[in-house]
Amino acid sequence: MQQSTIQMNAETKAWQATQWPEENAGALAEHRAWVETYGTFGDRVRAWKQDKTVNDTQRQFKDTNDNE
Repeated sequence: MQQSTIQMNAETKAWQATQWPEENAGALAEHRAWVETYGTFGDRVRAWKQDKTVNDTQRQFKDTNDNE
């Protein structure tokens, strides 16, 4: 029984490596186009964090120079 499970896993991996991308090529292309157009959720979060970091740094610099 264990041998057949190992063989099934090998067959599944082979299918995933070859057939799956071929069968889903259209969906993958549509997804890539959507991400290219709209980005991902993480893009907006990273942009917000980067803006916040820049603003915090600018604020610290301004506060330091105001004391002089």
